[in-house]
Amino acid sequence: MITNLKILSPSRKSVFDGIPKLSTTDRKALMIQDAKTKKVTRSFRSNTNKVGFLIQRAYFQLKGRFFKPDQFRQVDIREAEKALGLKASFHPDDYNEKTMYVHRNIIRSLYDWKPFDDDTHSNLSYLASIHSKEQQDSEDILFALLEYCWRNKIEIPAY
Repeated sequence: MITNLKILSPSRKSVFDGIPKLSTTDRKALMIQDAKTKKVTRSFRSNTNKVGFLIQRAYFQLKGRFFKPDQFRQVDIREAEKALGLKASFHPDDYNEKTMYVHRNIIRSLYDWKPFDDDTHSNLSYLASIHSKEQQDSEDILFALLEYCWRNKIEIPAY
């Protein structure tokens, strides 16, 4: 049974679901390509796919989840293009769902993470019921489940 339980305030929910805000230092560090990433990006034909992949990887490293290209920050796009030696080459409309799906699988594989699936959902529901029986605060339960996902390298679902 799915309920519409309100755990976080609207502003905290927005932060939870939102794109990470990268500092200049974070942005530069996260857009650097290691050997594995260079090998992957070289295999892509389109510059949009190269930039999209690099941004998805950066956001995933910070949030453990993926975002849609229309959510990407322009400053992050420019940094990814710079890291790849490209100029004005990212076109969100050209970064399609099928490509994003492939990129997400590659990124999870690079970091040895698992996708959020029905089994994970069942496990988290069970853990939530255990925590709730201990009469823990609903926000504490949410963050315990989030910690479980990070510890077990499971993709973080949206709120």
